[in-house]
Amino acid sequence: MLTQEMGDGFLCSVGFPFTCDGDVGKVTMDLCKQFIQVFKEAAEVHFKNRPVYCAVGAAYGQVNGYFQRTGLHNYELYGDAIVKATRYESFKRYYLNKGYRKQIS
Repeated sequence: MLTQEMGDGFLCSVGFPFTCDGDVGKVTMDLCKQFIQVFKEAAEVHFKNRPVYCAVGAAYGQVNGYFQRTGLHNYELYGDAIVKATRYESFKRYYLNKGYRKQIS
């Protein structure tokens, strides 16, 4: 697993650049559920009685990455799967604007 911070969120690749034990799809979904659980636990501690929302976007496809040559040594991720997952995650705005406040699966 590799993560990259992005604004108020992050990207996480499963199976790149390191191999993954088991089915990549199942590992990805399990990891998404774990991220949501950790987020909920942190929100209960730090944002009591305030609405805080979390969204996850997952996509299958090619991911590429590289370390920046200058400045901070961050790992940059890109590829079709990154674009799709970012778009899927952004659907949260539509559902929140429609009044959905519970888990959407």
